[in-house]
Amino acid sequence: MKNIKLNGLKYISAVCVMVIGLSGCDQLGANQSKVAYVDIAKVLNESSIGKQETKHNQDIKAVLLKAESDAKEKYTAMSEKQQQQSREADNLTLNQVWIAEQQHSREVSIKAITEEAENYRASHKIDYVMVSTSILAAKEGADITNDLIKQLEKKKVNYGDLPKISVTDNPVANEKSADAPQEDKSDVSVAH
Repeated sequence: MKNIKLNGLKYISAVCVMVIGLSGCDQLGANQSKVAYVDIAKVLNESSIGKQETKHNQDIKAVLLKAESDAKEKYTAMSEKQQQQSREADNLTLNQVWIAEQQHSREVSIKAITEEAENYRASHKIDYVMVSTSILAAKEGADITNDLIKQLEKKKVNYGDLPKISVTDNPVANEKSADAPQEDKSDVSVAH
C-alpha cells in the first residue's frame, strides 16, 4: 500500500512538473520580438527610389557639365597661367558641388526608404526592421526587401531644385592694370 501511495505521489509530481514546464511554452511567442531586415543596397538598385535618385544625379551632372563648358569659353581670353588657375578653381568648385549634391540625393532616398519601412513595420506588426548588413543569421521570411521594393513602386521623391551655376567674369580681376600680374578672371558661383 505504501508502494502504491509512493508511486501515485511520484506520478502526480511528475505530471505537475510537466504541466508547469509546458505552461510557459504557449507564452514563448508572445514575449519574443518580431524582427525583419532590408537589403538597402538592393532597394537602391532595384526600386523606383533608386531610379529617381539616378535620374536626379544625371540632371545635376548635366548642369555641372554645362557650367564647365561655359567656364571654358571664358578661358580663351586669359593667359596660360590664368587658364590653369581658373580651371583648377572651377574644377574644385564643381567637384565640391557634385559631391554635396550626391550626398543630398542619397540622404533624401534613404529617408524615403526609412519612412516606407516604418509604414511596413507598423502595418505588419513587426517590432524591428534592421539593415541586412547587421544580420548574421535569420529565419526564412525575415527578409522584407522585395516587399519594400514593391511598396516603393509608386512613391515619388522630391530631391529639391537643381543647383543653379553661373559663370561670371571676376570684376576684381578685370579692374587690375594690364601690366600687373592678373589672377583668375572667371568665377563660378553656385546657388540653389
